[in-house]
Amino acid sequence: MKAFRSLHKSGILSVVILVASSISVSAFEQSNFPFQERIFSVSYTGGYASQATVKKNDVFITGDQVTISSSILSNGGDVVIIANDVLIAAPIDTRVYLNHGEYFAQAPQCESQSVSLRNLPNAISAYNDYYLKTLVWDASRKWWQFGLMTTFAEMPQGRTPPHCRGIANGTDAPTEPILRANTRSGSITIVASTIRFCDDCPDAREMNYNPISVPSYPSRAQSDDTSPMFPECHEFGGGRPLRPASTDSLVAESLVRLIEVPFKLDRIRTDMLLVTSGMEAGRGGVGQTDGCVFPGNARFRCTIDIFGGRSGSAGESGPSGNIRLVLVNQAGNSSGYRGSDYYEAFASYRSPKVRKHFLITPGFDRLQRIANRCVFQTIGLSTETDGREHGMLDVIHADTATALEIAGAALARIDARVERDYASLVSNDATVLRGMTPSEHFTLFLLKTVLRMQNHLLLNASNTTNATSPTVDKIFQGLSIGARFGPSLRNEQQELLRKVAQLANLHVEQPRNGLQLVARYLVNADGLFELTGQDVSAQSASLELGFELNLIRQKIVELATEIGSLRIDLQEYFSAGREQELASVVSELRGQVSNIEQRIKSQNEDQGFAEFAKWYGELAKRAHDGIIKPYETGDAASSFRDMLSAAKDIYTQITEFGKKDHTLYEQAERLREDAEAASKSLMSYLRYVETERDSILQTRFSRLRELWNAKRSLLKKQSQRITLLDEALRQSLVHYLIQKTPAQWSTNLNALAQFTDLDSPAQIVLSAQTRRMSCTDADTVDDSNLRDTTATVQCIRVAARGQELLIYVFAGNELGRIPVAHLLPNQTPKTIATFGAFRGRDYQLIERQ
Repeated sequence: MKAFRSLHKSGILSVVILVASSISVSAFEQSNFPFQERIFSVSYTGGYASQATVKKNDVFITGDQVTISSSILSNGGDVVIIANDVLIAAPIDTRVYLNHGEYFAQAPQCESQSVSLRNLPNAISAYNDYYLKTLVWDASRKWWQFGLMTTFAEMPQGRTPPHCRGIANGTDAPTEPILRANTRSGSITIVASTIRFCDDCPDAREMNYNPISVPSYPSRAQSDDTSPMFPECHEFGGGRPLRPASTDSLVAESLVRLIEVPFKLDRIRTDMLLVTSGMEAGRGGVGQTDGCVFPGNARFRCTIDIFGGRSGSAGESGPSGNIRLVLVNQAGNSSGYRGSDYYEAFASYRSPKVRKHFLITPGFDRLQRIANRCVFQTIGLSTETDGREHGMLDVIHADTATALEIAGAALARIDARVERDYASLVSNDATVLRGMTPSEHFTLFLLKTVLRMQNHLLLNASNTTNATSPTVDKIFQGLSIGARFGPSLRNEQQELLRKVAQLANLHVEQPRNGLQLVARYLVNADGLFELTGQDVSAQSASLELGFELNLIRQKIVELATEIGSLRIDLQEYFSAGREQELASVVSELRGQVSNIEQRIKSQNEDQGFAEFAKWYGELAKRAHDGIIKPYETGDAASSFRDMLSAAKDIYTQITEFGKKDHTLYEQAERLREDAEAASKSLMSYLRYVETERDSILQTRFSRLRELWNAKRSLLKKQSQRITLLDEALRQSLVHYLIQKTPAQWSTNLNALAQFTDLDSPAQIVLSAQTRRMSCTDADTVDDSNLRDTTATVQCIRVAARGQELLIYVFAGNELGRIPVAHLLPNQTPKTIATFGAFRGRDYQLIERQ
């Protein structure tokens, strides 16, 4: 505790932040999905035991114009952003942060080094400077600079031991029993039309510091290594790190000569705005300082011959996460196009380098006079090695369907988190209209998008001279009505995207005529006259949306009685029934991986094919080592978390790599097909995990089950607004075309517009007759006879055709020619009900090649 008090006296910031975000947007939604992961084994009892389990956050943001204006820290969780335009003016940092503020070890019957230095604040400052100096984002200046923090992204550090008997060396940074896989930085996936970085951030610049006063020491032994240990500790006049015969034999003549010099830090960083680079290697603990005291604690001035212990060894840097930037619909958009180098300049995704060295701690006198880490001098040679388990940066140009499939894969990875912190999720977010998973939140985003577009269409429907089409978000532009989507997007999401496409493709002869726009939309959505006869007033009332809203609010309050124990035991996934399901998935994957391996082996050495063979070979090995092998060796339960992690990573990479521009090699295409088959197996695996997790939770926690069911029921009922709106709009339009009553048409449109508000439980009340399609032979006119029919027709029989067929009707001079139906090539006749709205001769059929 005394060490912590000293830290606060020194003005060092001590904070623990899970997600700190400030997002300026025009219409946005952000959801945080907390989960917990253990980063030390259960048996660990060392100095970081209180942080053995860390809380992480998956972050999902959707919106129009999203500006990240202050740091987002996910603490190891993933970040997914789906927006039209994204401006990143502050870091998105997915590294795991630990508190390193307690670095003086304690021991019974021994005196902590902090106690020894209690009256020497400058000496304490030197230790602070060594242990706590790190790169910190300066939000006001918009750059990274060195500062002192207790909480930062670094693996566990060594410690300075207590005074027990003699002078002790610092301890090594621990590498065991760290669960390394759980220290991995989260991944970042951004799907947007444009992604830009800080317009007003300064260029990287040099920064001058005040001179550091370091006393002169005699130097006899010198090393060939002349690199400074820290960037601010420049050597001068032949001073070199030390290399005694033994690192434990620290004598006076092996000291280095340093004198007062100004120094410059190489660069202040402004380019780290997407940070998945992994935790820095933990620093070795520096050694004790010599007491320099007579018996009875009568302190005297230390001589230059007094030295403390040496430092421990540094640990390993952490594994990195991936960065995926998916630029949507940029083909032909030269103004928004930027090369990959632009994005590379702002991304940090490689695991940090590790520098191995030993430092010597001086006596009290020098520590008191030099209050910074330069007082700890290098002995012997230092080595620097690359980190391992680097991440990757991938910049992908894609159409809407492909981009959202990649986003869906990223969300599926988050959905399948096993140890979701439902207690925090519920207590921190009592928002009623928000999903319990990222995918549900994405579904809600799509639902709001559709309702917004429908609302615009309804408000413009009665305007026949100055109407406008619904605004189409940039990420949805170019989405065709017949677009096909991959398995990462759920069925309800695919249906909503089809609805977006129907509203986005309103191609009419009179684009300022609101009724023509409505007619085209209804044609896109199966046909203008495709009435089902539903009583939309009764159907909308039966949704009981007001009751559902109140129920969810009540469940959120009641859940407080259970949130203290919402945890899952992974062993519960391996009951007999669930293991059988897992066995089926692994069996499928085993065959698909074998296909990939055999196809690669059968090929000649061809450079054009090598890229794909190498990548898919690595994929197959990871699938085998990460999923199949642990299962077959009977260690599935204990390896389940690692298997799940491997499945998520491999699935995401398959989804992404499969979208790249492959060569025309037939075997490369077959490899891609094999990988897609494996992808479907892995998605089944992730969906299975998610379902089983939910089942366990809902069985054990009744209130959570009720809340979950209520929220999903509400989301499902909210989605039914769309189909009810389509039916009500058809009924209203048909009624208007038959009765020619503009006032009723406007009244109905206003009622429907109100129903597009998700916060409104309003019932649809129409001034229109409910009609149902019903055709008899007597009512039906063949399409070949329409031109000669001057009477109104109830139904039209359309002959089989080999081409697409567009059907229009002339609705008068004011409304013009409006679309009625769009029929794909068919082999059988089709009958269309027209409800006697127009004469046969008013219809026109156009075949499209």
